[in-house]
Amino acid sequence: VASAAVSAMPFTACGWFNADVATGTDTLFAIGDGTADNQWNLQASGAVAGDPVSVYCEAGGSFQRTDATTGFTAETWHFASLVVTSATSRRVGIDGGSFATGATSLSPSGVNKTTFGQATDGTKDYDGKLAEFAVWNVALTDAEVAQLAKGMSPLYVQPQNIVAYWPLVGRADPEPDMLGTYHLTVTGATL
Repeated sequence: VASAAVSAMPFTACGWFNADVATGTDTLFAIGDGTADNQWNLQASGAVAGDPVSVYCEAGGSFQRTDATTGFTAETWHFASLVVTSATSRRVGIDGGSFATGATSLSPSGVNKTTFGQATDGTKDYDGKLAEFAVWNVALTDAEVAQLAKGMSPLYVQPQNIVAYWPLVGRADPEPDMLGTYHLTVTGATL
């Protein structure tokens, strides 16, 4: 848990995950207000047909879930991406493609937390590994997301706009933000 790496649109958040199972709807990464009433929540949605990566966006009681067009496989590394351009454009993808866009007008407010493996209200629900997550204060292009999914370091994609980068090695508490601002407090096991 850290303070919000970004609190307004546009932004991009993406990184690698390896889920132990594909049976639940599990939070990979979230930015929100700490109550889950206002949030952007990037999920591995194993409880949804096709096991997609999804973005669940909620603003003051209104919400929309948007699913990538292909799914993930348990015990396999995948790249999840969320690109928020505006209140009416949230793109979610997996492995550098399979993009889908949520267009319902939603503008989460009061955003003050960044979390991994749990919703911003503190509910832990992810079992698996996470690595190489980063947040930018711009909307990356599909081509830039595809570069990251091929293994390019986040530090080489629009480095002037990157606001946080967590390798998520799991050997320190706090888990360091390599840019020095948004260190994560570790809750529970990391390996």
